[in-house]
Amino acid sequence: MHRCERFQCRNNHFERIDKQRISPFIPTRILGSQSSQEFEISYKIHDGFTIDEEIMIENALQIVANRLFKVEVLQNMYRICGTAGYFLAPGLWKRSNLSKHSANHGKEFLLRYQLMCLKTKGKIGQFPTIHIYPIYQKNEVMARGISACVSCISHQSTFTIEGEFQVKLNRYHLNSSNETSLDAVEWAGIIVHEMLHNLGHNHDDHDYTDRWQMNIFKECFIHNGKYSPLNNI
Repeated sequence: MHRCERFQCRNNHFERIDKQRISPFIPTRILGSQSSQEFEISYKIHDGFTIDEEIMIENALQIVANRLFKVEVLQNMYRICGTAGYFLAPGLWKRSNLSKHSANHGKEFLLRYQLMCLKTKGKIGQFPTIHIYPIYQKNEVMARGISACVSCISHQSTFTIEGEFQVKLNRYHLNSSNETSLDAVEWAGIIVHEMLHNLGHNHDDHDYTDRWQMNIFKECFIHNGKYSPLNNI
């Protein structure tokens, strides 16, 4: 039986409220940031994971809540890639409406704008739900994400967010007995990577190098804003 679990950030401590499920639907759950800036992310872990796998996913999502909006992570990425390496889904830039406004700083800064929108919504309890679905494939694929299913749309002084995050995690690699199993920080990085795909960011097929902005962001996230390409040598 699923439980609806709500985590509220109060002075860096969690107040946990457990409620029995009262509907046949999978409940939305909330995680609060453990940083000094209070905001929440919402998520749903869909049927098909084991209890241990759900625990790993929730630990990873807590890291997402703690690090996704850290200024140091985004600054770390731009120090490395500058204005290069962005690869946007077709029509994404036009849909954002940023090209129409004088405050536009260019396509290379779209990710910065999207994170600002998401953080703002997280502060008022309106973060788009992160849906986590299971897949099971005995291959190198860790996860999959739908491209450009979440849109941050500028209306000059305001904005709207449309869509929800859709992330599929490969249970074959979540299995702790598997030699390729990863820790919570690495899974958090994988979830963030797929969330960036959801936001419309891309890389060439099978190219996970630092050539691409979104790949660099993932590494900066994993290293908590202290990533250097030399770390991977």
